[in-house]
Amino acid sequence: MTTMTDTFEKLYQKLTDATFQDPATGNLFFPVYLFTYDPTQEYAVRTQIDALGDRLLRPYGQNEVLIVNLFEQLLAYLRSDQYGDETLLDLILDKERDEGFTGDVEELLRQKAGESAFIAFVANHIRTYLQLPAKLPRVFVLLHGFGSLYPLLRVSSFLNKFEKYVDGYKLLVFYPGSYRQQQYVLFNQLHDEHLYRAVHLNAML
Repeated sequence: MTTMTDTFEKLYQKLTDATFQDPATGNLFFPVYLFTYDPTQEYAVRTQIDALGDRLLRPYGQNEVLIVNLFEQLLAYLRSDQYGDETLLDLILDKERDEGFTGDVEELLRQKAGESAFIAFVANHIRTYLQLPAKLPRVFVLLHGFGSLYPLLRVSSFLNKFEKYVDGYKLLVFYPGSYRQQQYVLFNQLHDEHLYRAVHLNAML
């Protein structure tokens, strides 16, 4: 039986492959790769992602990756929106404490997560990182956090809007779900539309 540790070892080997490290190889028109995993293993996967980033900095890996938690990016985006002495995140948390997670709170969060300004905020975070001086190649961006964001933002919706920003690097998306009959299934229950162009990374390991 293949364990998660085994699977991440194979992923590490793939990310250290010189050919795959070349941003000019692979799916050039849509350089997005989805890594599916058992959603019940969310926290263990996060630990493995961090360890993967650390391993790639070592001599054999020789690659510096950016790990992006999209849920944390949304929190940072809401904090960047100031209303006097408070941020939008403060106002939302105050409203949630007073009224609970009502339809109004969820609708506002869903709107903010899906708006183009948030997509551009994430893209700028990645672009700023990639433009910093570096001693090692920077080819991969590891993106996770969609489980925490549900139901505010689906993977397919994000990628449809983010596609134009994936340029000069490969985006590896950690997807809490499975790949069945050429379809991605979030949480093994919800079919994600319009992800047919993304490469199923597990199949390459």
